[in-house]
Amino acid sequence: MIHGGSKTLVILCVSMCIGDTIGTGIWTYDWAVANYGNPAAMALMPWVLPAEVILMGSCGLTVQLFYAWRIWMMSVRKNWILPVVIGCLSILGWCTLCWMTHTAATHKFISDSNALALPAIYIWLGGSVGADALITSSMIYYLDLRFRIKQHKMQQNQASYHALRYSVLNPLGRFC
Repeated sequence: MIHGGSKTLVILCVSMCIGDTIGTGIWTYDWAVANYGNPAAMALMPWVLPAEVILMGSCGLTVQLFYAWRIWMMSVRKNWILPVVIGCLSILGWCTLCWMTHTAATHKFISDSNALALPAIYIWLGGSVGADALITSSMIYYLDLRFRIKQHKMQQNQASYHALRYSVLNPLGRFC
């Protein structure tokens, strides 16, 4: 179910994923075809890596913030704490990826940035996994709650129909 504003988000995310795929193709071609059998080329930082990191992180941020907004809407705009926590974890992950992009872009060799990036990778991964776990659990909760409310209303409507049928329609049937 895509509404007006969501189409823009879908186009944005698909564009970032296409850019990411093109970058991966360029990177793969450079390592597997152009520099085949050249171990010195493997030590250099590929110029595509910073673009890959920022595209992946921006797409993830967009999707996680969209789901935080959906959770806020599903809670009938009452639960604002959970979307704020999800947003903070998502922005933490994105900021960490921005720092990692800067680190990758300013270092010439992969080995130089590995020691710096490893703690940042754990921060990014922890924030992203935390946000995704909160999104998943809250979506399950709110969708289950909506299903139970709908099922309860249906049972109430059936009970009202049966009460009306036995109290009004059956006595009328005896007189007609």
